[in-house]
Amino acid sequence: MIKMKREKVGISIMLMMIATFIAKLFGFVREVLVAQYYGTSIYTDAYIIANNIPTVFFAAIDAAIVTTFIPMYSKIVSERDEERANLYTRHLLVVLIVMSAIATIFGEIFIKKVVFLFASGFEGKVFDLTVSFTRILFPTILGMTMFGVFGCYLQNYRKFTILAIVPIIGNLVIILSLIISNVFSNVYIFVWGTFFGLMAQVLFYLPKVAECGLFKGNWKGITSDHYLKEWLPLLIPVLIGTAATEINSMIDKTLVSGLETGSVSALNYAYKVIGLVIGVVVASFINIVYPEMAVSANEDEKKFIIVCTNTVKSVVAYIVPISLLIIFLRNSIVSILFERGIFDSESVRKTSASLAFYAIGLPAMGLRDIQVRMYYCKQNTRTPMINGLLCTGGNIILDLILIRVMQYKGAAFATAITAIIGAILLFISLSHDGYINIKDIQGSFIKTFLSGLTASFLIFAMEKRIVFRIGGTISKIIECCVIAVIYIVVYLCVQIAFKNEAVYVALNGIIKKIHSK
Repeated sequence: MIKMKREKVGISIMLMMIATFIAKLFGFVREVLVAQYYGTSIYTDAYIIANNIPTVFFAAIDAAIVTTFIPMYSKIVSERDEERANLYTRHLLVVLIVMSAIATIFGEIFIKKVVFLFASGFEGKVFDLTVSFTRILFPTILGMTMFGVFGCYLQNYRKFTILAIVPIIGNLVIILSLIISNVFSNVYIFVWGTFFGLMAQVLFYLPKVAECGLFKGNWKGITSDHYLKEWLPLLIPVLIGTAATEINSMIDKTLVSGLETGSVSALNYAYKVIGLVIGVVVASFINIVYPEMAVSANEDEKKFIIVCTNTVKSVVAYIVPISLLIIFLRNSIVSILFERGIFDSESVRKTSASLAFYAIGLPAMGLRDIQVRMYYCKQNTRTPMINGLLCTGGNIILDLILIRVMQYKGAAFATAITAIIGAILLFISLSHDGYINIKDIQGSFIKTFLSGLTASFLIFAMEKRIVFRIGGTISKIIECCVIAVIYIVVYLCVQIAFKNEAVYVALNGIIKKIHSK
């Protein structure tokens, strides 16, 4: 397995963030066009639910792949060799494809009941549309399964660039279909484009996966593969824990689907912004650091604690200022990204309100993704499962209370509160199990939050004075950029004054690399 120095890890994370941001940007272009062409209409609501259904069904399988594959692969390489680890991967791929095929068949047979579970508030035309869209998109579970296995496999070989680039291909196909669907006024072209866009990503992974040697060798011995048998007991808690997390999302949308038209879409667009941050910042950390965690978990306990502790500090140092900026600039962000076509000022109001509440829990959402992987590196899937179940129960209670009081905004606030509670509980467990240095983390957290608050107070004091009378979207973009730059400069200066190395280790590594040349 390839090992990386801390400075190189920092550089890799920065480069991965840039590449991932570009990939996510294409995804956002897709969302912007959806907003422009379909706004917060019944077509958007139907598409969101239909696209979400196979994702929820696959999410449990995807979590099992992402969170257990890399530690097990590292273990097999440590105990045997890469050839044996590749054989295990081939066996795992077969098992997961069979599971996905069974899920697809049952999903297609009971499609109306499945849609009702996800959107019980839908009736008439919007329900029929959702059923039709879901029939088309449900088989993407098979493609997503292979995509997940191939992606994790390439992570082990540090093929980070292709991991960030391939999603661009899928989004380009979907964007093209979306434009064509608007030209011909046929939304089904967009739905089928989504299907082929997801499948196209698998095809672009195949050459690189083959180059790394996955398909070299036989496929025999699947029933006697003891590593596969070790993996299966780990699978059940992951499936339960992930299913519990996805139930949170399903409950949100189910309860909100009975509210005014566009409520589901407002939550969806708001969470797209949150997903962009998690996808760029947190996923970049996970893609780079998770293989390092897995290796150290098997070979060096002290290094494992150091890697986990530093990762937590760095994620918080990056994501806290972003969450605060989102809260400050929520209206401008939503307006810049989505306000065009039939996505009007009312849609902006709904979406930005949801975004503010989601952003409150953004740091906790990012941390939980990292925290659960620390346990999976130790092949402990039970603790994250229990945490997921507790969060699900809490989310249900909060949804029932807050949605009644706050309407659709209550669903976003419930998600944020649940994420914070879940992250705190996992911190207590991780500290008790000795996987992190809690004292080191506490000091870094205090410095980070004080830096964020200092920058926030400054921006709040001068926000109304930063106005550019250029007009329209250009003015909003310039204002957001100026505020963001001032905020980040102040934030970094305070962090450096506090000597919180978590925020600038990557920059330090880049400077050293340039100086060495």
